[in-house]
Amino acid sequence: MTKSKAFIQPLDRIAIALMLLLSVLIGLIILQGDVVTARVREFTWQNQQIGAEDNSFTLTFSRPMEVKSVEDNLKIEPPLAGKFSWAGRRMVYTLVTPAPYGTNYKVQLQGAEDKFAKEEGKNRVIQPFVGSFRTRDRVILYIGTDKEEQGRLVLYNLTQEQKRLLTPQDLIVMDFESFPDGGKILFSARATKNQDLLSAQGFQSNQKSQSFLVKC
Repeated sequence: MTKSKAFIQPLDRIAIALMLLLSVLIGLIILQGDVVTARVREFTWQNQQIGAEDNSFTLTFSRPMEVKSVEDNLKIEPPLAGKFSWAGRRMVYTLVTPAPYGTNYKVQLQGAEDKFAKEEGKNRVIQPFVGSFRTRDRVILYIGTDKEEQGRLVLYNLTQEQKRLLTPQDLIVMDFESFPDGGKILFSARATKNQDLLSAQGFQSNQKSQSFLVKC
């Protein structure tokens, strides 16, 4: 019995010491309150390439935020005019006009305040956030008229100053139309060897069944 008690007592002392230590730590946490720093959990346009059809992005926060402090401290470079709307921890920024093409943008948020911290009289600000996105390159699409471009569909990238011939030499493009997302182009054409314009007109009239599709 004496040996058993001697073996148990040190374990009891260790257990009691751990319980006291945990109690002290819990007490310190309670006294300090919630010390979790607010941050941006999600930015829907992060590292994305957007187009004219994309008119709003969303910031989702880890904690409820003081609305005015977020709206006053959100910066977009170059500037993009827009309107704010909120749903809980989600903030939506809707552009007044589409973002100009061929531009890189940076979104920054610093100094915005935690809603609950401010209500408790504490000055707790959000973890600094920096995000980025870009718009599609500025391009023009046309039917070439000179040298090797003649009769071919040409895509000229104004942002990168690069030119691409999209159709082969054995086709003469008669008409074309790009898809809304800019990723594909529908065009009608006739063979280079076929000089019959009436045949070409007939080809165009049946564009739905005899059309071509090319990816940009």
